Formats: sequence, structure tokens, C-alpha cells
Amino acid sequence: MNNDNTKAFQNTWIWLATVAVTATVAVYQHAKKKNTAEKKKKRRGVPRNPEGILATLGLLDGPEGHKFLLEQSEKMGELVYRIVVPRFPDYNVYIVGHPKLVREILTDPLTDKAEILYQQVNYVTCGIPNMFSSPNNQHWKLVRKGTAPAFSTSEVSRMRQVCDSQLDRWIEHVLEPTVKAGGKLDPYKEMVNLAFRTICEAAFEYPHVTDEDITCFTENLDLAMVEFDRKQTAFPFRQYLTPFLKERQRAFEGCRKIQELGQRILDHYRDLDDSKKSPNNTVIRLLVQNEHLVTDRMIVAEMLVFVIGGHDTTGFTLGASLYHFAKYPKVHERLIQSLKDSQDAKSSSSSYNASNDDNYFQWFVRETFRVLPVAAFGAARTTGREFVVPPPPLPRAKKESTVSSKSPTSPTTSDGEESDIITVIPKGAMLLAPQYVANCSSLVFERPLEFDPLRWQDASAEMVQAVMPFSIGNRNCIAQALAQTELNTILTAPKFLEKYSWEIAEEGRAEFAFTLRLVGMRLKPILRQRPGTATK
Repeated sequence: MNNDNTKAFQNTWIWLATVAVTATVAVYQHAKKKNTAEKKKKRRGVPRNPEGILATLGLLDGPEGHKFLLEQSEKMGELVYRIVVPRFPDYNVYIVGHPKLVREILTDPLTDKAEILYQQVNYVTCGIPNMFSSPNNQHWKLVRKGTAPAFSTSEVSRMRQVCDSQLDRWIEHVLEPTVKAGGKLDPYKEMVNLAFRTICEAAFEYPHVTDEDITCFTENLDLAMVEFDRKQTAFPFRQYLTPFLKERQRAFEGCRKIQELGQRILDHYRDLDDSKKSPNNTVIRLLVQNEHLVTDRMIVAEMLVFVIGGHDTTGFTLGASLYHFAKYPKVHERLIQSLKDSQDAKSSSSSYNASNDDNYFQWFVRETFRVLPVAAFGAARTTGREFVVPPPPLPRAKKESTVSSKSPTSPTTSDGEESDIITVIPKGAMLLAPQYVANCSSLVFERPLEFDPLRWQDASAEMVQAVMPFSIGNRNCIAQALAQTELNTILTAPKFLEKYSWEIAEEGRAEFAFTLRLVGMRLKPILRQRPGTATK
């Protein structure tokens, strides 16, 4: 009997091994056949934008660089094209706005961060490499892994309480006095302040942030990013002209002040008695305990990266949300009603339960991300292999009317047959994946520049793929849980959402300088109902 069982067991394993080998060979042969077929095809280079080099550099360097990239895409009818920037090794920078291709690139294990672009952040950290600017090396992996516990479910719950407390403070000290005085405020500035305070308390155990601290950080960061990220990237010779450029000297001085603020926050944590330090996995605790960060400068560099990546991304999205409340009052009212309808009648929470099932809230937030993406220029990468450019994903309304009108980059003919010509992005190419191009392209969205949350009610796969506010892949935003918590907590709080409405006092203009924001906009907050009747 034992011999029979042994023989049956052996036969089973032989059968499984045979199936596995057969499947492996079949997959290999299919991949080999596909690669052979692709190699036989004629390769076409990615088309270049029609503007000259100097015009491209000038427009890219300006405050409407995001619009320039979109306009070039629309003019060419291409979601993938290249521009010429003399700074880079082969002069070419590939602009990739195709949602499917962007996702393929960002999740590709051979693709890495474009160091030549991300190193501009090292100016702010005074030359110290950090998790944001480093390529896929051991330093990045160890620091990211070490801080990951700070964004667990239990820690996010604690962050929500901090955010709610900071919202109460802001309503009492800023919003209510503004309403009573009939005044107006800058929603971007106020929401950035709120996000900054939340990050410092929740992540760094530093509840003593002053208005001067926030002004010091935000204004000096703007100086640094305009100089090092925008101007130096477009005109690299500026790095040799520091003695002659006062604004560049001010940018360096601003970086020094930002460093001093970060060191002050770290010193505050170190000076706390152990009994007063949080037992939770706060970001600052994990950074201090990380054995790979051996100096204060290294710790401060990582702290600053968390603030840089978190305060304006969240704050500007909140500011854009208030702008949309003011511009589209019916959207505001529908959002309130939608959240009311989905709320558990027995819930006593200070905010609505904004789960993924609350469709209109999710649509509203996604549409805000889409129309005014904070990271308008998106991610910068260096390709680790060749990528084939797929055809543009036309919106549903245009598909039938343009069946026979194919893009030059399309791998199919007008008869639907596979073409013998493909367009490729070569290995080692420098590329940008601008969110503004993917999010606002007429090749992806109908009425792309209109704000309409209901467009997500019947969204295509390409539309959903296009919106990536926190990026994807192994270099996505590690702190996105905190950002989403802040958005959900503030935008769904009845004491804020229901009690106040907004009017546009001064229209702003969209400008890009490292991030996209509405500059010069002012909103007037108004009570929606009598004091004392609001739900809190």
C-alpha cells in the first residue's frame, strides 16, 4: 500500500512538473514570437514639438509651462512627443501624457528617477541626498522601509484626530473672525498653513508652529524652487553666475533658513522628556531611530522632504476645493447632500464617513486632482528599456467619428490591422510624465478644461488611469495616507462643510513654480446658516 501511495505521489509530481514546463515553454515562445515580430517592424522616433529650442526653453521656464506642454500636445495631436533641452545628454526630453504608457513606465522595475532633475531638491537640503531625490539605491530603500510604520492604519487614525483639532483651531482663529468682519482670504495660503501645522504636530510632535515659521518655510521654498528647479533646469549656466545673480543668492540664503527651521524642530524633539514623547510610530521617532541616518543633517533632510512633499500637495488641493465650492455652488450643495445621504444615522462622528462608496465625494476629489494637479509636471524618469508608444485613447464621443483617422504613432492601420511601423521611446531616455497633459487632454477627456465631478459616473479605463495625484509604483508618495486623511477630515467635516459657503472675491491665475496653484485668488466666506444651528 505504501509503495502504491509513493508511486501515485511521484506520478502526481511528474504530471505537475510536465504541466509547468509546458506552460513555461509556451509563455517563452509567445514572448519570443512577439519580440521577433516587433523587431521586424520599422521603428519611428517620437515626433518633436514644433517650437524652436529657445522658444521652448522660454515658455517652459515661465509660470505657464504646464499650459505650454498641453498646448504642444493638442497642436500635434500626440500624447507622447519630445522637446529639445540642451542641458541633457542627448538634448531630448520625452513628454509622456498617455495614461497607459505612464503607468507602464512608472511601474517598470528597470526605470529609475531622473537624478539630474531631482537633485535640484538637494539644494534645499544643503547637498544632502534624501529619499525624494535619491535613485533606486540602498539608502532610499532603507529610509522608506524605516518610516513606513508611521502610516499604518492605527497611525492614520491618530493623524485624523490631530487634523480635526487643527481644523477647530483654524475655524476659531481665522475663519470665524474673517466671516464676522466680512473679509476675504487666500484659500491656498490658509489651507497650506493648516496642512503645515498638521504635518508638524502629527509627524514631528511639534505643535508650536508659528505663522512666522510657515512664512519662512513657504516663501523661501518658493525662492529655491523657482531658481533651482525651474530656471537652472532650463538655463544650466546660471549655476556659474551665483556672484552676479542676487535672486540666486537669496535662494541659497532661503535654503539655509529652511535648514535652521528643520534643525529647530529636531532639537525640540530631542529636548523632550521621554515621558512626553509619543509612544506612537511618529515620523520623527522613526527617523531618529534609523541607524542609517547618522547625522542631524541627514535626519533634517528627510524631515524637510516630508514637509515639501506634503504641505503644498494637500494644502493646494484643499484650496482648489474651496475655489470650486465658490465657483460651483450647486456642486457644494450636492456634496453636502450626498454625504448626508450616506451617513449612518447613528454616527456621532465629527465628520461624515467618506468611504469609497460615497461616490460623489470621490468624484469631486478626483475631479479637483484632475483639473488642478499640484504636481503638474508629474514624475521625471530615465527609462531602463525601450517602450512602444500606444495609440492615443480617444474619448468615447470621438471614437466613432475618428475610426479611420489614426495618429502617426498608432500601431494599427485604418483597417484595424497591425501596422509594420511602431514608435518607440529608447532605453536611457529622459522623460517627464506631466499630470496636466494626461489630465486635461482632449484625447483622453471630453470637455477637458471643464470642472464636472459627474464625468466620473461613467468613466472609461483611460480616464481613471490618467489621474495619479500620488504617483504609482515603488516611488509613489509614501505619505499619501496622511494627505488623504487630511482631505477627508476637512472636506467632510459638517462644522466646516455645512456651516460656510464661499464667494469669489478676486479671481486668481494658474501659475506653475514647482507646483501648480491659483495665485492672487481671494474668497469670501459666508455663514450658510445661523450660528448655533450647524451640526458639529
